[in-house]
Amino acid sequence: MFEIKIDSWEKLVSEFAQELDMSSMEAWPYVDLTDQSVGTHINSDYADPTCEEDLNGHELVEIEPKSSREGYEFMERFAETRSEAQADKIYQALNRRHPFSTFRYAVEDLGILQEWYDFKNKALEELAEERLRDYAVEFKDGKIVCTNPKNITVFECEMLDDEVP
Repeated sequence: MFEIKIDSWEKLVSEFAQELDMSSMEAWPYVDLTDQSVGTHINSDYADPTCEEDLNGHELVEIEPKSSREGYEFMERFAETRSEAQADKIYQALNRRHPFSTFRYAVEDLGILQEWYDFKNKALEELAEERLRDYAVEFKDGKIVCTNPKNITVFECEMLDDEVP
């Protein structure tokens, strides 16, 4: 597992924004207070329960993932920043079936894909900062802390019947 050293609030927000981007209702982002890192925990019946043994005993703050509605709102907000002609094409894409993929094709056709990525990254960082604050996660005295103990859980890996503890 590759971990990036988090040495500032800005780095925490940036790294957590990336986790939020990959999150879903089955993949919750977390802040690991033990390892001073961020990651994503798979909450699924289909996930291999042994894949997260390295988190066993760690203090985690599991944070609500980005919803598809929030992702859709990012696209709407991006459309609002565009010229009328571009916004019209984007809104048409958003009102079609499969709005996420049609949106991407629309911004690519318009030649503004990189501008979308830049906008989305900024929106993700804003959401990450909001989520971290909502869960009382801070960066103090050179480390990640959570000031609300109710938000901290100790991760316990489920052992399979044939595993020896």
